[in-house]
Amino acid sequence: MNRTGRMLRRSTCALGLLLVGCGDPTSRPAAKLEEPSEVAQAAMTAVHPTDLGPSESNYPANGGRILDAGETAGRFPCAVAVARVIRHEVDGGEQDRLMVVPISDARGATWNQLMDTLPSIREFVLLGVYGLPVTGCTVDQILDEARRASCRLCLIYAQNGDAATDCELLGVLWDAIGPKPIATFRTSAEVRLDANHRCKSDGKHDHRLCRAEYVATRELESAVQRALWTLAERDRPVTTTQPNPWESHRPTSPGLFLGDREIIIRPRP
Repeated sequence: MNRTGRMLRRSTCALGLLLVGCGDPTSRPAAKLEEPSEVAQAAMTAVHPTDLGPSESNYPANGGRILDAGETAGRFPCAVAVARVIRHEVDGGEQDRLMVVPISDARGATWNQLMDTLPSIREFVLLGVYGLPVTGCTVDQILDEARRASCRLCLIYAQNGDAATDCELLGVLWDAIGPKPIATFRTSAEVRLDANHRCKSDGKHDHRLCRAEYVATRELESAVQRALWTLAERDRPVTTTQPNPWESHRPTSPGLFLGDREIIIRPRP
């Protein structure tokens, strides 16, 4: 399938998943629905920047930071695995590990939509608990799963704070071949509690914008998009003949299809 067809199919499916139509967004009931938090934040231990790999000094105050400043050869085109993690306490906190938590189909469709204009990103693959220890895992184990899913890059991110009023997201983009971190991200948003309640009772606004989690997530997605564009622009084709990364690709799991295009990809048995 050519690139244009792929984009049209992906965009059509994503629109269907999110129940978004044309017209005034405030007149659509679906646009007003509050996007629920995927994890109950109150019961979690905060994830520290070093839990995701790089030292804290390698993270920006806000937005994204490219750590791999030089040119590369053959990194693109590729797929990107996405893993959302929480900190999992083991043995009273003496051996804290990470645990991958589910990402909703709607959010997965959003990740794929981000790269519709960047031909060198094949797709985003949503990693879950399959293939990882139930007692928690390490960054290296998550990267192993990314490689098994035929993903050269892997975004690992975590959420701290209160999803409704004060939320921070930390993320690291890894090159799974190596492996090494190539970009870091930090985004945050605050919504006063009284403003949150007032916004929810106002039928004229998109209620998702009343949640700090939603605003911080949109900023993270934009920062990741900009970083991937920059990294792709610095990449050069290898000089030797390589397998076609499009024709040789086979879906990793039965998933959500539109025609012959798999939109939401989750590794499964």
